[in-house]
Amino acid sequence: MRKLYVIIVLFLLPVLSFAQFSNSWINFNGASPYSAQQYFKIKVWKQGIYRIDYSLLQQAGFPVGMNPNQFQIFNNGHEQYIYVEGAQDNSFDPTDFIEFYGKPNNGAADQELYDDPSDQLNPDYSLFCDTAVYFLTAAILPGTPVKRMIMETDVNFSLYMPENYVTKTFRRNYTSKYLKGDSQGDIDPSYNGPEGFSGNTFSAAAPADNFSLPNVSTFATAPIPSADVRMVNANYDGHFHTFNVEFNGNTIFTDNTIFGYGRHDYNFNIPAASLPLSNSLVFSGVANSGGTNLMSVTYFKLQYPHANSFNGELEPFQFFSVSNGGSKARVDFTDFLNSDNSTRFIYIIAGDTVSKVTTVRTGNLLQALIPVNGGERIACLLRHQHTIFLLPIFICLPKIVIPIHRSLHVLPTTVTISRSTII
Repeated sequence: MRKLYVIIVLFLLPVLSFAQFSNSWINFNGASPYSAQQYFKIKVWKQGIYRIDYSLLQQAGFPVGMNPNQFQIFNNGHEQYIYVEGAQDNSFDPTDFIEFYGKPNNGAADQELYDDPSDQLNPDYSLFCDTAVYFLTAAILPGTPVKRMIMETDVNFSLYMPENYVTKTFRRNYTSKYLKGDSQGDIDPSYNGPEGFSGNTFSAAAPADNFSLPNVSTFATAPIPSADVRMVNANYDGHFHTFNVEFNGNTIFTDNTIFGYGRHDYNFNIPAASLPLSNSLVFSGVANSGGTNLMSVTYFKLQYPHANSFNGELEPFQFFSVSNGGSKARVDFTDFLNSDNSTRFIYIIAGDTVSKVTTVRTGNLLQALIPVNGGERIACLLRHQHTIFLLPIFICLPKIVIPIHRSLHVLPTTVTISRSTII
């Protein structure tokens, strides 16, 4: 069983999940515990491209008079690739701005809480908070190397054949119920068994989940859409159980060999012809011989080929992936907000590296050359420049930093302890 206990105490608490985050980028004055470097907090809870303009920085008290080539943004101790408009003149002017790729907090830091990391139920969803914190600062040491988005300006489209489709991913995380894992007893400080947030448990069928999939590609050589489902059989009743996945009224997957409490991961294909614009997904289950069924679905993920048309799609950010065996992939998109002729860029996310790709518009056609170097690249296409998130920033005062060590983290306040081993 999993419980939360609030303990008011001053002690040393090992929290290994903090080990991967470092504040070594903050500079100190000699042996002083006070930081000599000012930094500003940015809270991010949605995936996208973020812009911080001059007026926001000025209102927050950021030193806009500094050389913009010294600006840096950090997240979880790692410097981020950023774009600074107008930095060539070494001056940050009222029309200049900063851009960076931001994403919400996920379960990466939670993994070390588990006795067996594979027991983490949903690495995509944090047990504690969905908000990530980014820190904006300016390097104070001369010659400090900084990371900038790589600008890709090649528009020689005639050297490449256009891709026939791109790949998109639809994912639904179900998080309405906390599953307590497979330990027995009321007090257990460890995380073991499939534990974490998942969907509401059901004995017969979960409510239908309805969603849209516009512009699915039916190109002859496009891959068959592939689905992943994670389900937890959440009871011990001594009976075998059957789990079904129904898509648009048709049962497309069944497993009748489920026994005992445990996590089950499934992968199966759904023909592209079975993916209309509007879709309905239903999960159901039954005990095979008179037992009590209790199941929960953690997530559903669908990877599918997407046509080069974006007709009818109004999402502010279009995330997709593209791959081929060459150095670059040419994309020719149509029906992408034809009435808006503002400049657009495609942002490429390759690990920690972010690139900004120039696009060319000719009537209904939007073209770009995406560097892939023989692999796959995740890309983000903006609906228009105004959909970049503008967000407030907060100065971090007082500028006192407690160094984080691998084995000990000092918590001189009220703390919430959940599944951490106390020594």
